[in-house]
Amino acid sequence: HPRTAYELSESQVATPEPVINLFWRLAQQRRQHLGSVLDLGAGDCRFANGGSFSQYVGIEIDRKRVTTATPPPNGKVIHDCVFRHQQGDYDACIGNPPYARHHDIQSPWKQQTLSRLEQELDVSLDRHCNLYLYFFCLGLLKTKQDGLLGLVIPYEWVSRPSAKALREYIERQRWNVAV
Repeated sequence: HPRTAYELSESQVATPEPVINLFWRLAQQRRQHLGSVLDLGAGDCRFANGGSFSQYVGIEIDRKRVTTATPPPNGKVIHDCVFRHQQGDYDACIGNPPYARHHDIQSPWKQQTLSRLEQELDVSLDRHCNLYLYFFCLGLLKTKQDGLLGLVIPYEWVSRPSAKALREYIERQRWNVAV
């Protein structure tokens, strides 16, 4: 399926190295070593640097980024949309998802993706939630029950009304959350 200009433009983020280093320090406080890791929007695979894991899978929608990516020896990068990635049950899902505002997310992709996430999580998501919350939901679906979901996202998710259903879902699951 051809990628739209929208899909490509919304997937481009180059996370600074100090942020990645902090990310892995925080992750390793919770898990010294991870088995399988899914990078939700891998870009050039920069999140593969600094972590301790057995297997890395990065998904990247931009073919140019995939051809220049440097996955680790124990990993691979796949050219695709992460929302079409079928495999699940990872020990960790990681990344820095795009922060596109809700009114910049195009339909019918928006409706289809939200409907799928709602059905699989059994939760009603606010149609005004920003794109990083879609990735948050996807990470919850792809991570093992006792796994780790580590994303670089805005603090606003803890208070915005558009993330309320997701917060309530996490509370019902009794998952440990660190912000």
